[in-house]
Amino acid sequence: MEDVFQCIHCRGCGLKQGEQSLNCGACGTSYPIRHGVPLLIKDVSCKPSGFFLSAAVAEKACKLIWISPSPANVKRLQDIFATNYELADLALHAENNYFLHRIDVAEDPGAQPLPCAGVPVNQAIRYRFIHHYIPERLPAGKKLLNNIRLSNRGSSIISSKTANPVCISYHWLDAGGRLVHQEGLRTSLPVDIVPGREITVPVMLETPTQPGSFFLQLTLVHETVEWLDRDAMILGVEVANDVPNDLPAGWIKTGRLHANYDDDHRAGQGMLLQALQGLGNSDLKILELGGCCSSGVESLHLPCEIYNVDIDVQTLQAGCLREPSGPSKVHYVCADANDLPFAPRTFDCAVMFATLHHFANPSAVLRKLKSLVKPGGFVATLYEPVGHYHNGHDVDPRLLRELEQGINEQTFVPSEYERIFAQAGLAAGRVVLDEGSLKAILRPGPETLPEQRPVLPVWRHVAWWLKRQWRRAA
Repeated sequence: MEDVFQCIHCRGCGLKQGEQSLNCGACGTSYPIRHGVPLLIKDVSCKPSGFFLSAAVAEKACKLIWISPSPANVKRLQDIFATNYELADLALHAENNYFLHRIDVAEDPGAQPLPCAGVPVNQAIRYRFIHHYIPERLPAGKKLLNNIRLSNRGSSIISSKTANPVCISYHWLDAGGRLVHQEGLRTSLPVDIVPGREITVPVMLETPTQPGSFFLQLTLVHETVEWLDRDAMILGVEVANDVPNDLPAGWIKTGRLHANYDDDHRAGQGMLLQALQGLGNSDLKILELGGCCSSGVESLHLPCEIYNVDIDVQTLQAGCLREPSGPSKVHYVCADANDLPFAPRTFDCAVMFATLHHFANPSAVLRKLKSLVKPGGFVATLYEPVGHYHNGHDVDPRLLRELEQGINEQTFVPSEYERIFAQAGLAAGRVVLDEGSLKAILRPGPETLPEQRPVLPVWRHVAWWLKRQWRRAA
């Protein structure tokens, strides 16, 4: 197992296992092993949780994840929950110490709303749009929803729930930078955004009725107070009458609605099993990202070696108590998907079950996974949610609850998934769209789209903004 790992500090290979740690011979970094799980992640600290897991709840948790509720396992779970793991990254930390909440037991010390007591609301707002999924060509005279990722760069909470809410909006400019449409549609935020946090939001857009070259200025508006254009982002967009709205070529849309999550899960496993059989190797090495305490690949009962990677230390530690359910050998590893501790071309394939949509930059994670797969291998992302909620409302209660806890939740439509795959340099081997669920087997290919297309040059943006302020003052 040790030769698979790569030091995340110096990228040296071949970490050596000590009594309670993995050690890098090149730079001397030591990675602790806690309750069977190596913590191959930067800036993690351990501290007593001050929480005692009762025997009754420990027994219930054991049964929920198919562990024998023996006195020994109850005691080991109690030991696991006596420690919390602190991560410096706000988004990563929200996913950690989350096991009891994930399995919906009564006691839950980890799932707490984000701290916001005493923080001002909608004052001196600073923000940044750090990513978007808006195509280069848009149909004329249409109302659309496209995801953007918004970051709170100020010291105030950004909220759509006040008497004077802050909403996402936009202006349309012509090719010369002149304003042609001021009042864009308003999009409310589904949750308050605390300082330092990012969320992905489906933004409502209405395109100009006449075709042509335009600039789209994405901005925030503090209703009845001011337009917050200082931090706006401007994109070049071609508006046309002949923009196709078809399913990506080769993708299969079934219209099938699965009865429940387990039914959808089984459909994804069947698709994965078919792809694994195509590799023609009975001794596979598989990376599973986001497998929590129960590997989805393990349930296929294949003679393979699985590296189950997650960010939630306690969940992985609980998983280590599970008895093998078949011939697979499972290694539980705590690591950040954005900084995976493996050498290139280590695995026959990389697999995710309902995991990709949790990442702030999914194409970057896919690109990394592509580099870890051997020639002829694939990356599978299975039963990913499909669709958008509308104007901060009608949000699935489970999604809303996790957003309120600080977890990164987002949903994409097929065209956005297509863009994500292309940016990662992955081509669709087989993509199936059931009702509300996407399953994809992806093969390495050329990167056909840049990570982020160029926006209006800064000097031109500033000149236009100054001219606009002069006109307002006049």
